[in-house]
Amino acid sequence: MKTTNEPWDVIVIGAGIVGVAASYFIGETGARVLTLDEKHPCAGTTGSCDAAVSVATKKPGLMMRLATGGIETYRRLTAAGVVKSFHERPTFLVAMTAEEAEVLDRHTEALRAAGVTVEQKTGDAMRQLIPGLADCVVAGAVAPNEGHAVGYMVVDDLLRHSRATLLRPVRVDHILIGGSQVVGVATDRGEYYAHTVVLAAGLGSQILADPLYFDLTIRPRKGQLVVTERRAPYRLPGSIISARYLLSKGSQKTDGTESEAWGRYRLGTVLAPLDTGQLLIGATREDGRGETAVDYQAISAILREAVKLYPPAAEGRLLRAFAGLRAAVGDGLPILGPHPTVDGLWLATGFEGDGIGLGPQVGRIVHQLIAGEPIGEDLSPLAPKRFYRGGMKV
Repeated sequence: MKTTNEPWDVIVIGAGIVGVAASYFIGETGARVLTLDEKHPCAGTTGSCDAAVSVATKKPGLMMRLATGGIETYRRLTAAGVVKSFHERPTFLVAMTAEEAEVLDRHTEALRAAGVTVEQKTGDAMRQLIPGLADCVVAGAVAPNEGHAVGYMVVDDLLRHSRATLLRPVRVDHILIGGSQVVGVATDRGEYYAHTVVLAAGLGSQILADPLYFDLTIRPRKGQLVVTERRAPYRLPGSIISARYLLSKGSQKTDGTESEAWGRYRLGTVLAPLDTGQLLIGATREDGRGETAVDYQAISAILREAVKLYPPAAEGRLLRAFAGLRAAVGDGLPILGPHPTVDGLWLATGFEGDGIGLGPQVGRIVHQLIAGEPIGEDLSPLAPKRFYRGGMKV
């Protein structure tokens, strides 16, 4: 193991999917990369999210375009033999009311404007594609070129092929700055030095960024999910996602017809088939809740909505319920780019539940930004400088 006083080329803080992907791509250039994590890989959002590598659920505009690139990055990593846990499959969006059908119409228009292939369907056509789908489904849409990947498996794939050094558990106490240049990090194991540091610590980014005069407002957004037993009727061809899910994550604006479950939990139903034959069902979006205890009432609401949408879900047993915390940014967009006044300090954080789809692509973009390579996309809406409040502590 390298000693703390030997400088590295790049230090990456955080071993979730974004941090590990950044370490992988930077390390491929021959740079000496040190990845630090307070606990272990996937200890945060990456280890407790769904497995949707999806464009169909993203906010129109930049996030949709980044998600399209995200799927392409997964394809390249799969073709290169780096990622083995990704495979392509369709996403099925469904509406159960006329109001939800209007939401779906707006969203499919935005998908097409972003160049995404999407096919609108009637309720009857959706039931032909998905036997067992509820009679209350009035409309749907199919995005055929989506994907599936379990976060901790992707991270494991990247770590096995990465040239970066992973050190954990290491608590980063603060970022070291000399003048206007980052020089390393101070940790509970000592100081590590580098003139390039990437902050990709999810919820942990808040405390590290605060002394740098940022108002990031990264807050926990709790999500609760359930996993069923293995059962043949669950072998769906892809994830089923309700129009309410688009509203819950802000991909479309609410239509004003919120249910009680929506008001309390911002519940948007998704049923994702796993390779094991199980169903992953979720999910809530609960702002400001920083604990991961399972809420019986929330789980009951999730299951009621799931059975309403897909009645065969009631035929099996629930094996596990769990909760995780997303790193949600105040303005609804992630943070990606250089610190506005500290040279060599880069931020890649606050991706909430979109990290599984965007993680490898964001890691690649971080490498390109550091190397000064063209991105081909205007990332200014994600720039950290939008939270900068001026001045630097001496």
